[in-house]
Amino acid sequence: MDNYREQEDEIIIDFGQLFRMMKQRLLWIILIAVIGALAAYLISAFVMVKQYSSESTIYITPETTEQGTIEYSDMQTNSMLVNNYMEILQGRTILSKVSENLELNDVALVQDSLSLSNKEETEIISITSTTDDPQLSCDIVQQTVDVFAKEMKDILGIENITILNEAEVNEVPVSPNVKRNTLLGGVAGAALVVGIICLQYMLDRRLRNREAVEAYLGIPVLTTIPLQEMKHGAH
Repeated sequence: MDNYREQEDEIIIDFGQLFRMMKQRLLWIILIAVIGALAAYLISAFVMVKQYSSESTIYITPETTEQGTIEYSDMQTNSMLVNNYMEILQGRTILSKVSENLELNDVALVQDSLSLSNKEETEIISITSTTDDPQLSCDIVQQTVDVFAKEMKDILGIENITILNEAEVNEVPVSPNVKRNTLLGGVAGAALVVGIICLQYMLDRRLRNREAVEAYLGIPVLTTIPLQEMKHGAH
């Protein structure tokens, strides 16, 4: 009996029995998975606020010599200046004017919507705005690029900023991802039921087979009596 209690402490799992329990409750697993997927779909499609992005890319053009060639040192300097340009783009001076031009009166909204990225070892900067309004996202990006180019020219006399891609209105939302959320909802529902079944199995201490009885009692079982259901009307 002590040996069996030690086995209980070790939590020995009969995977065959656990599989049979899951097979018996397969319909429940499928049902809850469908409910989870449906709930996730409805929330993603009709409750969560859709977000729209717009993007523009600018290129910091290297200065050319009188012979029309580009010095390698100038290209290196441009690469190092990209980080400075990105800081200026996100600075309050630029964002305040963007907010003012769009009559938003909310610098934080502009700042929170913007994200900048730079491909390593290039002079290309991507400017992206994400809001719940596709037109607003486009306007913020366009104004940010225009204000930045004007400020760099007026204040620093820099005119080597080229717009590679203009921002456009994108009517396709970037989030929420309805398909992914629906799939995750279904998986979460199925995982919940499987977890409950496993918990029920772990908490069930009944002796289900001959080996478990022998381990618990510490003596061999000489015989077993098959379980038979009583028929109605039998005496």
